[in-house]
Amino acid sequence: MNLNHIFPLTTLVRRGQPKSLAVVIGIYLAVSAIVKIADWLVGWLPLVGAILWALFWLVGIYCAAGIIVAVLSYFGSGD
Repeated sequence: MNLNHIFPLTTLVRRGQPKSLAVVIGIYLAVSAIVKIADWLVGWLPLVGAILWALFWLVGIYCAAGIIVAVLSYFGSGD
């Protein structure tokens, strides 16, 4: 299954180059941190905070899945 359309950063990962994996993981962690800060800033708003919380939660799941796919791509077969 090709997940490059869902996780385009995975195409930057090169097998045998740990720096490429570290860069992709760093990008996903940075996005996750930015989303967490935004959640902290607007989370106190009653309705908007609840809607954005759900959106931010989905972004966090996407980033976690992206990291997993990047690691699998790095350690996966060369096919």
